[in-house]
Amino acid sequence: MQALQQTGPVDAKKYFQASLLLEESNHWARAYLARSLYSLGEWQNAEQVFNAIPTEITTTDVSLGAFIQYWRSELAYRRGDNDVNEQINSAIKKAEATTDTKLMALSYRLKAKIAWQQMDWPAHQTWSTKA
Repeated sequence: MQALQQTGPVDAKKYFQASLLLEESNHWARAYLARSLYSLGEWQNAEQVFNAIPTEITTTDVSLGAFIQYWRSELAYRRGDNDVNEQINSAIKKAEATTDTKLMALSYRLKAKIAWQQMDWPAHQTWSTKA
């Protein structure tokens, strides 16, 4: 995670891939690998890696589920998917359930971006304030 923040997604991708070679069932490493792929613009690969994480794991580990849902929302937003509002609403709900303030703020900011694009200024103000 330090490599992702300090030296970038290229280095981080290598570390997370190595981590998965050592411990294939490390779902957080898999999620961060997908996050690194997202940063590299490898969106299809990122989606596939997220999909490789079993749903049972994301429902058991609610923090992991919230993390994955936020990044899936980012992917949907970047691709211009029609269901982006449902995706981000799910991300907000999951982030609030975990009380992860960082994920909540990121989710609120994404919701504010969507409101800005739709020229819904009151909603933009509301979500920006929440963030």
